[in-house]
Amino acid sequence: MSFSASEISYFFRILPLIIGDLIPEDDVHFPILIKLKQILDIIFVKKHHKDAYKSLEVHIENYLKILAFLNFPIKPKHHFLVHYSRIMKEMAPLGKISSMRFESKHQIGKVISNVSRSRVNICHQIATKYQQIFCKNSKEIWKCNLYDIGPTNFHLHSYEISGYHQFAHLLPFEKNVHDKHINTVKYCFYLGREIRPEECILMIPKENGLSFLKIKHIITSDLHPDPFIIGTKIRTMYIEHLDAYEILSTTKYNWLIVSVNDLHNCFITYTVAL
Repeated sequence: MSFSASEISYFFRILPLIIGDLIPEDDVHFPILIKLKQILDIIFVKKHHKDAYKSLEVHIENYLKILAFLNFPIKPKHHFLVHYSRIMKEMAPLGKISSMRFESKHQIGKVISNVSRSRVNICHQIATKYQQIFCKNSKEIWKCNLYDIGPTNFHLHSYEISGYHQFAHLLPFEKNVHDKHINTVKYCFYLGREIRPEECILMIPKENGLSFLKIKHIITSDLHPDPFIIGTKIRTMYIEHLDAYEILSTTKYNWLIVSVNDLHNCFITYTVAL
């Protein structure tokens, strides 16, 4: 199979879930995949805690120890990993200084070259076409909102929303508007990520660990400019062999509300049935 860089990155992250149940827990090679996945999760994060470089340093050290134990040939790229934690500490999230974003522009040049019928000055033509595409995309980026909402489900009465009486006290509205002015939307796009009720899980970092929220509703109101995400907390258990979380149960009456403007501190993910 032939994958692009983004496709292989996504495939690599879900690979443990695809084959993990087929791999014995005492297998000596599978931890290499898990450790490399953990390293990539830290490297390509958009923002991180100021001490995240310490965790990265530990993961890289364990990864190289496993390779050495299995007599795996060490290459120059493995040596470069040793410096990642220091660079992360001194500069910024490594994903923001990666050259991968610039290398992705090569694909645009290849597409333009393949469809072009002129060979007089192909380099000039590629540069001109690329600048036109860049200008078009720049205009769309400036018009882009932080979030966009999908079709609205209008309700004559707020109690038509399932579970409304259980989370109504969490909404930042006056009690006299609970019976009206509140609707739900089918989905919401936040910075390009689609959020759908009953399909998405919200991972919220807390001081004592991660909190998981199963999204039930996306609430909007003409009395408040921003939508709210309503969900119930989920009990989970971390599976070290798969580097994933297993859902144990959903706390039916433990509701939580998150404003769309607070999603920059959360991670949007999905459930996978195994």
